[in-house]
Amino acid sequence: MERELVTAIYCRTARQSKQGIENQETMLRRYASKNNLGNVVVYADNGYSGASLDRPGLRQLKSDINAGLVGIVLVKDVNRISRKFIQVAQFLNRLKKKSVKVKSVLDGFDFEERVSEMKAMRKALNKFYSVSRKRKKAV
Repeated sequence: MERELVTAIYCRTARQSKQGIENQETMLRRYASKNNLGNVVVYADNGYSGASLDRPGLRQLKSDINAGLVGIVLVKDVNRISRKFIQVAQFLNRLKKKSVKVKSVLDGFDFEERVSEMKAMRKALNKFYSVSRKRKKAV
């Protein structure tokens, strides 16, 4: 009998915030339910910066992906994975090689089609550029 792959929900907040994690989880569970994605497992890093990939929840998610347990990863937006574009790209590439789908609910990442992949990368680049510009203006 074939086992059902996990729908992984990944949540992260930079500042310790139970409500922030809960809000992300609620939104992503709603998305999973609406899209008939079952067997949900939540991976969370509360109070961890997006500048580093060394986070307990993300480490467990990567371990489960490598073990072949995960079919899809849901995130609120790509900066929950990392604030560094190159790290996001490397992580997404690793998932694609493992045939793990990625859905980023707010910024439209969907790697099921090549056209969608290009749109998603363009959106991500625009978002990172926008965040970078805001930081520069604040200085």
